[in-house]
Amino acid sequence: MVKKRALSAFIVLGAGLTAMLGIVIYFSAYLLKNIPYNLINLQYAILQNLDKGLSASGLESIKIPFTNFITNVFAQISTFISQLSSKSVTLAGDSLVYGILFLFAFFYFLKDGPQINESFKHLLTFEHYDRIKLVIENGIKNIVFLQVVYAIIAVMLSLPLYFVLDLPFLPLILTCLFIVCFIPKVGPTLVYLPISFYLLINDNLFGSLIVLLHGLLILSTVDDYLRIRFAGAFELHPLMVLIGYAGGFMLFGVIGLIIGPILLMVTRELLIIYKEKNKN
Repeated sequence: MVKKRALSAFIVLGAGLTAMLGIVIYFSAYLLKNIPYNLINLQYAILQNLDKGLSASGLESIKIPFTNFITNVFAQISTFISQLSSKSVTLAGDSLVYGILFLFAFFYFLKDGPQINESFKHLLTFEHYDRIKLVIENGIKNIVFLQVVYAIIAVMLSLPLYFVLDLPFLPLILTCLFIVCFIPKVGPTLVYLPISFYLLINDNLFGSLIVLLHGLLILSTVDDYLRIRFAGAFELHPLMVLIGYAGGFMLFGVIGLIIGPILLMVTRELLIIYKEKNKN
């Protein structure tokens, strides 16, 4: 009876988490598809007026594209919500199917895990198997370490600005920023865009613009810099790391920013093993 209850609870929990994950992934994909065009327009308007500095005329010329950007983003979010409600049945069905497939795959992985492990060992010698396993473990550790470092730096860079702007619930905001930084690329956007909009509707155009520029030009740049700076930890050339990130993102979406470099590391190690076995 206890085992049946535990299995039922596991199935319900797995189905619920799968549905939530499906909504988050779909929402992220929608934003990634629709927001970049508005960002480009806003960045173009800002660059056009940088020569005016932060004078009243410079800010006034940026106000219209900035307001349009914020309005478009939230209009797209509203459109997404309406589309999501109209497609909720399909999304729920897809989530249920994927959830069932995940549960079956997870069950057979636990059941036949040793046999799967032995199959890989037969394909590679014990020494090679350990090398591949070590490469994957090191890749995961490096990526987790990179995201932790980025999250800490993002919080440290944001704390003085948000403190000066006297934002309410500052500890909660910084905690949310730290957590969302583990979502590659789009994570900090989930924090600084709402803050920018909050300041805008409270008649603080200057603060709203500074927060947006801070997110676009500093937080995003630090993320990209760290990925290139820590390329040596992946034992790959920085160009190959960038290819891994770009290719992984194109094939797998946001999660590809994690999978891509690891696949490149494994491919590199397999080529080294092949070269060692055929050096004569």
